[in-house]
Amino acid sequence: MSEYRNIKFDSLRFLAMLMIIFHHCIINDFGLQRELCSNINLLSISEIQTLGFFNSFVLIGVNIFFLLSGYFQIKFSWNKFLHIILQTFFIYGVVTFIGIITGNVTLNTDVIKNILDPIDLYWYIMTYLLLMLVSPLLNIIVEHINKDHFRLYILGILIVCGGYGFLHDVNLHINRGYSFLMAMALYLIGAGIHKFDLKGFYNKNLFVFLACGIFNSLIFCGFIVLDMRQEAWNLFAYNNPLILLESIFLLLFVKGMSNNRFEKYKWISALSKSTLTVYLLHSTCWLTKLRHIPMELLIQEFGFWIALIMLPVYAIFIYLICCVVDKLLAISIDVVLWKISKKCDILINSMFSKCLKIIK
Repeated sequence: MSEYRNIKFDSLRFLAMLMIIFHHCIINDFGLQRELCSNINLLSISEIQTLGFFNSFVLIGVNIFFLLSGYFQIKFSWNKFLHIILQTFFIYGVVTFIGIITGNVTLNTDVIKNILDPIDLYWYIMTYLLLMLVSPLLNIIVEHINKDHFRLYILGILIVCGGYGFLHDVNLHINRGYSFLMAMALYLIGAGIHKFDLKGFYNKNLFVFLACGIFNSLIFCGFIVLDMRQEAWNLFAYNNPLILLESIFLLLFVKGMSNNRFEKYKWISALSKSTLTVYLLHSTCWLTKLRHIPMELLIQEFGFWIALIMLPVYAIFIYLICCVVDKLLAISIDVVLWKISKKCDILINSMFSKCLKIIK
C-alpha cells in the first residue's frame, strides 16, 4: 500500500475521532440528550434543531472505524489484542487514581469493580476486541464472496439491521447499533468496498453522503416541531439506515479521492495513531467534567451560538491534548506494555500448541 494511500485513510481516522468528540460534546456538554430524553427544557427549539443537524453528520464516527477495520482487514495477533486490554486497564486505572487523590472520585465498591474490569465500561473497546477474535473467519468470508453477492449482502444489511432492526429491534438485539452484530456487518461491508471496484459510485457518493445527513436532519426537525422528542432521539442510532448510508458513502468518497491531495498532510498519520488514547481519555469517568466545564463557561460567557461555532476548534484542542498524553505514554510505559503483551502472546501460543498435540 502506498504512503499516500495510508495518509488518506489516516485522515479519515483522524476525522472520525474528531466526529466522536464532536458528537459527545453535542449530546452531553450542549445537552441534546438531556433535552430529548428528559423533561428538562433549557434550549430553544431552534437550538435543539441546530444541534440535531450537526449531530446527524458527526454521529457516523464509530461506524467509520468499524468500516475501516474491515477495509484493511484485521490481522489478528494476541500481542495486539492483549496490548489494547493492558492500555485500557492502565489508562483507566491511572485516571481513576488521580481522580481519587484529587477528590473527584469517591472510592467505593463500584469504583473498585470498574478498576478490576474497565473493559466493560467501553462498549466500543469490548466490541472491537470481539471483532478481532472473529476477524480470521470474517476474512475467509470476504475472500470467497463475489461482487454480486456482496451487493446483495449490503442490501440485506440495510433491510435487516438498518430497517427492521432500527424500527423494531426486539429479538435481533442490535441495540441501536451498539452491538457486536452491527460491528461484524460493518466490517464485512468495509472489506467488500476494499475488494471490489465500485467506481460507479464515485460520481455520486458525496451527494448521497450530504443528502442522507440533510434528510435525517429534516426528519429530526419535524419530530421536534411535533414535540416527538423520543422519536427524534431514536434517529441518532448507529443502525439508522440514513446513518449507515452516510458512513458507507463517506468511505467511498475517501477511497475515490486522489492520493496526491494528501502529500502535504503526512503529519495526520502521527495524530491518527493516538485514536485509542483519545477515545479513552475524553470519555473516561471524571475527565468528562473537564471536557464539560470549558464548554459550559463558553456558553455562559458568549452564548450558545458562539460556543457552537467554536466547538470544532475545541474538539481539535481536546484531540491534541490527548495526543500529547499518548506520546508521553509511548515514551514512558508503552514499551513495557508491549513487552508484557508479547510475553503473554508467546505463552498463549505455546499453550495452544500443547493443547493441539494432546488433542491429536
